[in-house]
Amino acid sequence: MRICQENNLKIVNTWFRKRAEHLITYRSGHVASQIDYILLRQNEAVKVKNCKVIPGEECIMQHRLVLTEKLKVTVGGWERVISAVVETAKEVCGESRGKRHHERTLWWWCEKVQQAINEKKEAYKIWQGERTEDSKRSYREKKSRARREVAVAKRQAWEQWSQNINTAEGKNKMFRIAKQMKKDRKDVV
Repeated sequence: MRICQENNLKIVNTWFRKRAEHLITYRSGHVASQIDYILLRQNEAVKVKNCKVIPGEECIMQHRLVLTEKLKVTVGGWERVISAVVETAKEVCGESRGKRHHERTLWWWCEKVQQAINEKKEAYKIWQGERTEDSKRSYREKKSRARREVAVAKRQAWEQWSQNINTAEGKNKMFRIAKQMKKDRKDVV
């Protein structure tokens, strides 16, 4: 609250009267609460017509999507919103050097893993919507199957990689990976 007052920010989620299910932004097991908020400066917040939580849509595990509706933006208004968010983020979080970490590729990923993950996600959405024991049991079964598929895919990929390690190409690949790992762990002074 103090940060909002100091920076002239308004908590838009609290302005609109909603059913309890449309206020919950975090759910884990039997625990449910409103912990995610949309903050806007006063001059932009007055243009918001509605703010709501979308039940059943998780943007991150256990967190639900919060959005504003019908934000009236005047000419140049969107640029002001963007610059205000960027300016506040720089003040609060600081600025990085811009160097991105190496993106990891999932060399073990396959169609079976993709299908199992998609089925697990669908079962989770159904469980979150229905909240029944059957949907929970179905979700847990699909989650278990997805874990098994990932473990099998990783094991098969490692077995294939280790079989090729005795070849000249395999040795070169191993040394390239080790060299990259050493480089990634080296501190910048």
